[in-house]
Amino acid sequence: MAAGAEAGFFAPAEDDLDLTPIVGGFFEYYFTPRLSIRPGIAFLDTGFDIGDPDDSVRQVRFGADLIYNWERGEWHPFAGGGLSIHSLRLKDNGHAFGDSEQQLGVSGLGGVEYFFRRRTSLKFEGRVQFVDDAFGFGASGVSGTAGVKWYF
Repeated sequence: MAAGAEAGFFAPAEDDLDLTPIVGGFFEYYFTPRLSIRPGIAFLDTGFDIGDPDDSVRQVRFGADLIYNWERGEWHPFAGGGLSIHSLRLKDNGHAFGDSEQQLGVSGLGGVEYFFRRRTSLKFEGRVQFVDDAFGFGASGVSGTAGVKWYF
């Protein structure tokens, strides 16, 4: 088992949305030394390219990914994919308003872990996510994150 935290950037596929920071946390359970399931949560707050710069859409991703990794000494490349529920909510001048929308998402990911201690690694990951439209725009995009993972 392992747990970790990550941060990086999310680039929305929608032209009207800006590049935004993304932060998240996860737990990982290994069925075998190579195959695991990773439930996690990620937060981002994407601003609009047009209009008021304080307007945004908050997105919370609740997901579970199936991951396969390869043993390469200190380096462990991995690939996987998963399903998620995305809770989206519009914000006006930094204040949430209206109802939230929940949309189904699917994603593919890949990356590498670097073990600098026996039970601690640095994780670098890229993800592409496809999410149904909400509030008249797409919530899909790509992200790149870096994080720390602790095994126990």
